[in-house]
Amino acid sequence: MHPGKIVCSFGLGSKKLYDAVDGNPDISSQPVDLTNLPHLIMQNDRLTTINNTTQMDLQGQAARVRRSRIVLDLTPGNVVTAPRSDMMYVVTEYVVTEYGIVNLKGKSVPERATAMISLAHPDFRDDLEREARGNGLIPRSFR
Repeated sequence: MHPGKIVCSFGLGSKKLYDAVDGNPDISSQPVDLTNLPHLIMQNDRLTTINNTTQMDLQGQAARVRRSRIVLDLTPGNVVTAPRSDMMYVVTEYVVTEYGIVNLKGKSVPERATAMISLAHPDFRDDLEREARGNGLIPRSFR
């Protein structure tokens, strides 16, 4: 709908970011009802979306909260900002203790949980797998 432009609903960051965005003809800030409604989004070819999140559960749902980013379940009462059905690639960076990239599209819940655990810092992987198996996300027979 806005060919060749970066379209966003808002920006939050440093003065350097604001200076880069201010008056930039390559960036178009639009209302959320334009950027987030599926029937409008699907009108765009070759679309790439980025959802910045601070927490993801082992099924691939995203939310914003402050604590470890990869967890068994999202914090109770937290609002899911990206459901697992919409999640495809998950990328994290080592600088925040977790890292890597996985494709969750079309994966079963056990496959998703295993992929998300692989993104966690190695110090947390065993506990996450134990929690996932203990809560039925990864069956005992699943390898």
